[in-house]
Amino acid sequence: MPSRTMSSDEARSNWRRLLESALTGDNDTVIERYGQPIAALIPYADYIAVLETLEDLRSARRAMPALEEWQADPSTAQPWRELFAELGVDVSDE
Repeated sequence: MPSRTMSSDEARSNWRRLLESALTGDNDTVIERYGQPIAALIPYADYIAVLETLEDLRSARRAMPALEEWQADPSTAQPWRELFAELGVDVSDE
């Protein structure tokens, strides 16, 4: 699928045309601010199709600081059994 890039000012000036393009699926549009990409306008059906993957990527990004903390100091980890006990989950049979 063709893709185009435009500034946020240009996108604002052409918003109706951009929405129509997304509706028909003619083009994906990357919108830049000060020369840096900040958003992508894609058809809603495509967004729904990639939503699960997007959620996984965002979760991984949020988890990265905890992983880095653990890698720097493994003593910061809590054993599963302690965590489950804190949550009131019985795992004695496992």
